[in-house]
Amino acid sequence: MTSTREKHLPWLTGTGRFLWPSGPARRKRWVVAGAVVLALLAVHTGWAVLASGRLMRTADRLAGEWGDMVPGSLAPPPVADQDNAARAVRAAIEMVSLPERAIGNRFQGSMVAFGSYMGAEPTPGQLAALREQVAANDIALELLDEAARRVGATWNLRYADGMSVAIPDLLRLIDTARLNVTAGRLSVREGDDMGVVQALVRGTALSRSLGPEPILIVQLTRFTIQRFHHALLREWLTARSPSSGKLDAVARAYALESPTSLRAAFIGEAKIMVD
Repeated sequence: MTSTREKHLPWLTGTGRFLWPSGPARRKRWVVAGAVVLALLAVHTGWAVLASGRLMRTADRLAGEWGDMVPGSLAPPPVADQDNAARAVRAAIEMVSLPERAIGNRFQGSMVAFGSYMGAEPTPGQLAALREQVAANDIALELLDEAARRVGATWNLRYADGMSVAIPDLLRLIDTARLNVTAGRLSVREGDDMGVVQALVRGTALSRSLGPEPILIVQLTRFTIQRFHHALLREWLTARSPSSGKLDAVARAYALESPTSLRAAFIGEAKIMVD
């Protein structure tokens, strides 16, 4: 006789019989199901072991090529305070005081334009205003002179903080570079070769202070600072015929620069993001 459940829910009865059949079929079906589960577990475990082995080998290879993958390992060697150019540069950028950023028509003749080789030649009145701005920042330029006399550099960044590491104020660094290039360009127009030499040497100190920091945006900022000062060097050599002594002084300053390694910067970014 058909039960009420079988009459109204035939699919439920069929499912129950499939999952829990009567007689020897029950044992056979569950043995097969257990074997399938064990096979899947074995495949999963084997794949996990292989993937773990490959991951460990990759990590060992990267560690061999890049060193310790811990962000704290990115910190440059320590430098004594009296030898640290970055300390003097940090003080300089904090001392720089520039007018509000020029916009619209006021951009022409501004330090942002003149110090980064954008726009046309300033008018005599604009050049006079630029001279006043340079004179108002003489302490910042003197601090850059001090930085140029120091042989080491580190900003003492807390790389152990990983993605939260606080980097230098890059915009103020670029503005300081524009101030220095402006001073150099004005010296070119005044025939002051020694003033140009001082500006170029200060520029190498700015750039050199960022060299040991393996962070991509810091190194791109360093490229920008170098580009400004290379343009100043080209302008000076085109407009003037400096003596060999002055050229040697510039060459000695450039010799202290280490090549910017984008590879090291990309590795640094990878270590910071892995954290």
